[in-house]
Amino acid sequence: MPSLCCHVSAPTPLLRAAKLLPMPRLLLSRKFAWNLLAVVGLLAACTVGTDHLTVTDDDIAVPPAATSESSSDTSPTFEPTPVPDSDPDSASESADDDPAIDSGSVGDIDPALDGGPGLGDRYYPGYGNGGYDVQSYELTIDWNHTDRAMDATAVIDLMPTQELARFNLDFVGLTVESVVVDGQDAAWDRSGRELAITPNATLRSDVPTQVTIDYSGEPDVLQSLGAPFSGGWTDLGETIVVVGEPEGAAGWYPVNEHPTDKATYSITLTTDSSLAVAANGIQTAKIVNGDGTTTWTYVTDDPQASYLTTLGIGDFVFHEGDPSRSGIPVRHWFHADKFEESVITMERTGQMIDAFESIFGPYPFDVYGSMVVDQDLGFALETQTLSVFGGDLVDQFATYEDIVAHELAHQWFGNHVSLGQWSDIWLNEGFATYSEYLWLEQIEPGYDIDADIRELHANLGFITGSPPGAPPADDLFNASVYIRGAFTLHALRLTIGDEAFFQTVAQWVEEFGGSWAVTSDFIQLSEEVSGQDLGAFFDTWLFAEGLPELPPA
Repeated sequence: MPSLCCHVSAPTPLLRAAKLLPMPRLLLSRKFAWNLLAVVGLLAACTVGTDHLTVTDDDIAVPPAATSESSSDTSPTFEPTPVPDSDPDSASESADDDPAIDSGSVGDIDPALDGGPGLGDRYYPGYGNGGYDVQSYELTIDWNHTDRAMDATAVIDLMPTQELARFNLDFVGLTVESVVVDGQDAAWDRSGRELAITPNATLRSDVPTQVTIDYSGEPDVLQSLGAPFSGGWTDLGETIVVVGEPEGAAGWYPVNEHPTDKATYSITLTTDSSLAVAANGIQTAKIVNGDGTTTWTYVTDDPQASYLTTLGIGDFVFHEGDPSRSGIPVRHWFHADKFEESVITMERTGQMIDAFESIFGPYPFDVYGSMVVDQDLGFALETQTLSVFGGDLVDQFATYEDIVAHELAHQWFGNHVSLGQWSDIWLNEGFATYSEYLWLEQIEPGYDIDADIRELHANLGFITGSPPGAPPADDLFNASVYIRGAFTLHALRLTIGDEAFFQTVAQWVEEFGGSWAVTSDFIQLSEEVSGQDLGAFFDTWLFAEGLPELPPA
């Protein structure tokens, strides 16, 4: 895992240690922000190394000038951040690392019948693949914990959206043993992140298709194109954990790696009976085999973006928390060495669900909980129905409860309503960060959210000047996306009033839940609900350099 550029220990649990990038999740919570202020002198001396960031021309693009696409004629006034040139000595995963073994001659393909290696994301056009929509993934994995290797099968049900003589999946490392399309062996080849498949017969549009891929090997983490960290199948020693944002899923199963192609999942994993297995969704089976292994099966019935798919293998202990008043089960998996601290930190999860349901609408999934691993990761990740926490984020004082609220809020914002473009990451992180304050507003009598936000605003201009609606393509998870994203929502609330603001938030979840949306959708909805022209407002808060002043209360 990446190291922190500085780490300052605080004398009491009320002042947590300050942690900076690079790390997979920037902990821009309420407590983190105040710690940041307390150590500003040290922060100025810290530098963030990004030498290991791999950016290739095939996967990253300079974003075009953004537009709010609202009813206003006003356009944002900003210049897109240039993307670094590719390093010729640091290419992305090469086909040489996993040589292609063709199962047959591919031959020439009519470009009109080729789905292509990309979905056209503004920042990362190489993410995902075109020509089809995945309906479900069924992953069956035999995990050898001693050899750290897997034998696996992925059964992918997809719906072609056009005629396809060839289509791609994202898949890195591991060895492909065979590819079968609708019961027939298919030709395939690999290059970098791409697994190109040529079925025996052209796939027809809107006719369901099943792809079965057998593969094996030792999975590994992938270096991100969108931030200076790596993710995916992460080996922590005795514990395995999957943290896939933004594109780590391709390191352990073949996938259409973009949040616009959400699908249901079934994950069946067999490993040593001494180990527990946790994953997204509902556990539907646990079978103790006669050879010292146990088979675990988890199923998610709600559409899920690939980067939100998680898996944990290790010395985990199941803990059932108090459910929400609405009946949502709270089911955690805590590493044995972190069990007591985890129980204390996650104790109010059910109450948080109640609080957020009163604002955002019904919790969108069947179950919720957290998985706490036995290593100081320096981050948490909102993997769907089972958020992942490092062991450094739990303690005897529930110091990090704001992060628990942050990851829970993501279940509505980012998981249920997913991103249509990675450039709109503020829609995930701004909402989750502001939700930390909404949680306090719900539970603390007399809490003044406006005063708290204004004090933060007055002191954090030095890291929130860049536009959150247009983050650098190689630094998606920067401070402004989180904090100024939250400021934007508070400023909107002050501008249109509480009634229109909370109606907009609830309607956002209702209209786009289960699918995806982009910033222009949120702007349009805010204008429709409020009856105001908000083009200039959003241009200033999301797309202009420099931190704007908050409207009067």
